Amino acid sequence: MIWTIARKEFLTSLLTYRFAVGLILCLVAATVGTLSVVQDYQNRQQAYQEEVDKYEKSLEERTFLAKMVANIQVFRPPIPLAVFSLGSDRWQGNVVKLSHHRVPVQANWLGSANPYLAVFRSIDVTTVVQVILGLLALLFACDAVSGQKEEGTLKMMLANRLPRDQFLLGTAIGDLGVLGAALATSFLAALLIVQATLGASTSLDAVAIFTIFLISLLYLTAIYAIGLLLSTASHRAATALVFALFFWTTAIAIYPNGVAYLIDNLFPMRLLEKQARDQVSEFNAEFHRQTDELTTQVLERPYWGSQFGSHGTYGGGVSGYYWGNFRTAVEAEEIRRRLQERGQAVPDYLREKTPEEIQTILPPLQKFFGRMERLRIEYADRIWTSAWRPVVEHMQRASAWQRTLAVLSPAGAYAEATAIVAGTDRGAYWHFLEATHRYRRELIAHLEEENLFEARAWFNDQKEKGDLTGFPRFFPPREGLWKKLGRARYSLTALLLFNLVGFLGAYWRFRRYDVR
Repeated sequence: MIWTIARKEFLTSLLTYRFAVGLILCLVAATVGTLSVVQDYQNRQQAYQEEVDKYEKSLEERTFLAKMVANIQVFRPPIPLAVFSLGSDRWQGNVVKLSHHRVPVQANWLGSANPYLAVFRSIDVTTVVQVILGLLALLFACDAVSGQKEEGTLKMMLANRLPRDQFLLGTAIGDLGVLGAALATSFLAALLIVQATLGASTSLDAVAIFTIFLISLLYLTAIYAIGLLLSTASHRAATALVFALFFWTTAIAIYPNGVAYLIDNLFPMRLLEKQARDQVSEFNAEFHRQTDELTTQVLERPYWGSQFGSHGTYGGGVSGYYWGNFRTAVEAEEIRRRLQERGQAVPDYLREKTPEEIQTILPPLQKFFGRMERLRIEYADRIWTSAWRPVVEHMQRASAWQRTLAVLSPAGAYAEATAIVAGTDRGAYWHFLEATHRYRRELIAHLEEENLFEARAWFNDQKEKGDLTGFPRFFPPREGLWKKLGRARYSLTALLLFNLVGFLGAYWRFRRYDVR
């Protein structure tokens, strides 16, 4: 009997105008939205590749190791699954500058995006499910009990001694079958567009896409269960629909924006960032004092002057070099050549040193750089620990609280779960930053192990370009599906609870429902 009712409800709902309109809206929104998000992904992918090529080319132009290591850049490639669940991927940085003397605090943003997406809310597949199919689920649920009561079909079916639980279960299965068909059609349309536009150039994780589909189905059942509870609590379909629209508006628009506003006020950042910048200034001032003492102590001069064709001071803050005052042997040779071509005298500090002179000044210079670079590492770590890590932890707490409050809404729980599976959530961004910190520690360990701070190639006495062969390479962190589902467990649990509360509440109410 359950499957008979389910089949009847499926066919009845399938032939309604609201299903036809809802399906058309889903297909149009999924098509237009996917095309727009795919275009945005292609733009960001192109910008990413251009920046990577530009950075690799800049490495080839740098002449000595200190300059090559000074501004290492690591990149986070665009996430292909963002075309299904964009999450916060477009608003998160994807390039980090780091070095042994710079602990990364945040990622910078690169790439171009669709200007329309910058103004309007992105319409990815999960947005279509969240808004259009969620509303369609409520419309079906509101008519499931109170609507059939007004039509008289409910009284007729129960008069034939049909168990109420079988009626309720069969009706739910039929309606959810129709919603599942609309969901599958939307996903299929989006997938076809992605394959047609991106083709074989981008590999998509089929298991992750199927997981997002299942989570979407779980979300729709939760919305339907809540609508069914409202339908059993009302004796008129119009009344149930009013309460359903109120719930839908609150869950989709009001509550998420309210949570964001609350978090912004509970976790203000401006004062904390100002305190961090003040601490950085104090550390830099202390670093400069120690730099002067080190220069005088090791090189026996307040400013170490010309060495190997270089001139000026070795200055800057903990994370910087004054490269304009630090010429390499190659640059000095080019300047000498130009001066000689113009018939001008070559200054003494640009004169090429003899091997004997090099052997005289090399040991103190190597000692100076060895101690200076370790001093930079020490102060960079102190700046991170005392100034910037509290700021980052404050941001992470705000993000955690926003996720916690978001799961109190089925729409928020659904958005968080699908973004985690797609790899476009805020947690994936924090994992990327943590990976850059680990990479920096690997870089320092390599520099220390090879004793490169005191090598001649570290500064500027050799005409050959620096070589990064053998240096550790950065690989963006990869997270398996099971680990993602583990991070999404609270959101998934919330969706399951919405299902449980909705269906059990509807069953309890329907047992006492007056069909007259």
